Amino acid sequence: MITNLFNLDYPIIQGAMANISNATLVAAVSEQGALGTLSSYGLTAKELQSEIWKVRKKTNKNFSCNLMLQQENISELLPVILHENVPIVSISAGFKPKLIQELKSRNVKVISVVGSRYQAEKVIANEVDCIVAEGKEAGGHIGEASLNQLIADIVTMTNIPVVAAGGIGSSEEIKNKLQLGVKGVQLGTAFMVSQESPLPRAIKTLLTNKISKTKVVHNISGEIRIAKTDNYFVPCGMGIKRINQISSVAEIIAMLNKH
Repeated sequence: MITNLFNLDYPIIQGAMANISNATLVAAVSEQGALGTLSSYGLTAKELQSEIWKVRKKTNKNFSCNLMLQQENISELLPVILHENVPIVSISAGFKPKLIQELKSRNVKVISVVGSRYQAEKVIANEVDCIVAEGKEAGGHIGEASLNQLIADIVTMTNIPVVAAGGIGSSEEIKNKLQLGVKGVQLGTAFMVSQESPLPRAIKTLLTNKISKTKVVHNISGEIRIAKTDNYFVPCGMGIKRINQISSVAEIIAMLNKH
């Protein structure tokens, strides 16, 4: 389990979501014994440092910071993460071996989010600490492989802990994925509609009460899974169909860990 690797109570990672995974949400997740992940997307170095400080004012538990590798200011964000001794970094939307090596040389644990067997092979060769296999059921930018297919491919390739992500929204689904050999799960959508999320409450209400389906749309950057209302769309995973109320992070994690 990833509980020992990251010093958690539960094998649950909160996925990084641009403009959603802020200090308030991250601290709430980590405080409840899961791994909160701070999104750095769209932030300046100074803003990222401020968010890290805010997390630490709210909790003394472990948390992660995500680097979306297509950002243009990675070279400005990385020194902040290293200076602030962030213990865990997740990397997504790209592959930079030198970045992985630099993080590991500073004793930072590295999580890599992958969407294909090919991507997994590359990060395995660079000995990351944890791999998040993200299936096409996830929200936001998606790959072509289903989550179960990715799990089947990747868990047989490596002894590095593999975490399942994409469309997960219940304790039953978590149990199912763990039985397939993964060591934990990552969820975004479930926490996006939490009380602590900065998403406007009106949108949370629509997503939890009226929206039960997602769809995949195409743009210049690829395929994106969204939930669409009359005048608004939100990157959203298939797990939304199993969420019918706005709950606190504490309530969500308790629900996800029902026996």
